[in-house]
This record gives sequence, structure tokens and C-alpha cells, in this order.
Amino acid sequence: NSNNNNNNNNNMLSLAWENYKPTNAAISLDPILAKDSILLQETEKLSKAFETKLAALQTAHELAQQKLIAEAKLRNSIPLDVSFLMEKAAERNWKEKESRKALQDASSLSVMQGAVATRNTNRNHHHQYHNNHHTKRSANNNNNNNNNN
Repeated sequence: NSNNNNNNNNNMLSLAWENYKPTNAAISLDPILAKDSILLQETEKLSKAFETKLAALQTAHELAQQKLIAEAKLRNSIPLDVSFLMEKAAERNWKEKESRKALQDASSLSVMQGAVATRNTNRNHHHQYHNNHHTKRSANNNNNNNNNN
């Protein structure tokens, strides 16, 4: 029977989300700060931003894992039902929208200024890379078309 359990365990993929769980350690506050409504509102915004981003990352990880499984099924001629992939993709899109909204809500926090600026910089670099790559590919296609004439 233990062999059966080992075989079943070998057929399972783990998402290993235990590694990503936030600590539940409470932060001790001075009684005066515990009544500071601005601090309480800002920590709530901050928590919401991180929680929604973590949920979006988890869904993206699950979707990527399902895509790898789908590719393996195709490679091994195993029938594939794509409805689950479509559901996960829709869930990912929804969670990304929620995450962007929460990050936008938290963007006024001083501790988030750097994160938002870094995200925008990374997005600009990402778009520049793809624009440059597309331009080079278009130029190569034009050259190939000219060479074929």
C-alpha cells in the first residue's frame, strides 16, 4: 500500500504555495498609533495591494503549469480539454485587473512610490524591446522579400 501512495505522489505536481504564504506575525503598535486612522487606512491599502498581486501571481503560476501539462499531453498524444485553460486564463485576467486597481489605489502611499515607478520603468523597457524586436523582424522580412524578387 505504501508503494501505491508513492506512485500516486509521483503523479502529482505541487504548487508549493506554502513557500509563498505571508507571515501572520502581528506588528506591535504604540497605543497612540493604533488609533491613527491614516496609518490604519494606509496599511489596509498596502495589504490589499500585496494580497491581490500575490493572488494574481498564484493564478499566473497555475495557468503556466496547466499550459505545460497541455503541451506535454499534445506531445504524448493524450486528448486535451482546453476549457480548464480558458477558465484559468479568464481568472488570471480578472485577478490582474484587481491587482492593477489595488496597486493604483495604493500608489499614493509613500512606500509604494518606488514600486510604481519601477513597474512603469520596467513596462516601458518591455514595450521598447518588443517594438525594437518587431521593427527588426519587419526589416528582415522586407529584406527577404526583396531578395526573393
